[in-house]
Amino acid sequence: MQRERRTRNPALMARIALGLGLLVVAACGGSAPPRRPLVFSALSPGNAHACGLTTDSATWCWGGNEDGGLGNGTMAPSLTPVAVVGGITFAAVSAGGGHSCGRTTDGATYCWGNNDNGQLGDGTTTPSPAPVAVTGGLTFASVNAGAGFTCGVTTDGAGYCWGSDVSGELGDGTTTSSAVPVRIAGRR
Repeated sequence: MQRERRTRNPALMARIALGLGLLVVAACGGSAPPRRPLVFSALSPGNAHACGLTTDSATWCWGGNEDGGLGNGTMAPSLTPVAVVGGITFAAVSAGGGHSCGRTTDGATYCWGNNDNGQLGDGTTTPSPAPVAVTGGLTFASVNAGAGFTCGVTTDGAGYCWGSDVSGELGDGTTTSSAVPVRIAGRR
């Protein structure tokens, strides 16, 4: 009896090897890298982490994550991009000093990460490894996370800041930190 000779299909072998490799990574507690390279439309570097928006409207962050600034629901750092949890689609993202914020297309703002000065704007000083809504019902045209505080411009041009105010960062004429947005003082 003659043995049948099989031809090897290199493409099939490569797919099998990739599948086995992903299974090994998953079995070891890791997460598999994205299958396609991420294509970014915007990037924002923070103090020890960075965030970016991809062309398919997903938000990714990477780097240090001591207080949850990556927004992936954990406090573990990541050397590669991890998806921000919560199912929220952001139009803009800003990485700050241990926290990050994102603005949706309708102007709703969410922040995540370090909150020791109230920089998440949710009325607390509790850190959050997942996005939380900024209180006050304001509609923002832009938002920027800083080092311990956050500022935003509403769609009607009013400026608001929240978080640390040790050096007058909030612009409200005081040095009192706030865990909710306060309007920047001044008249023209």
